[in-house]
Amino acid sequence: ATPTLVIKDKVSGRSIKLQGAPDGNVLLSAIDWLASTKDL
Repeated sequence: ATPTLVIKDKVSGRSIKLQGAPDGNVLLSAIDWLASTKDL
């Protein structure tokens, strides 16, 4: 089974699902993306 990580912004309700085992750079990029899309 492939590990899956879901990062959820509780304020906006947005989330992103990462497949596999993401490294630190991927995690930070996902968090940055969630923070930058709050006005979409």
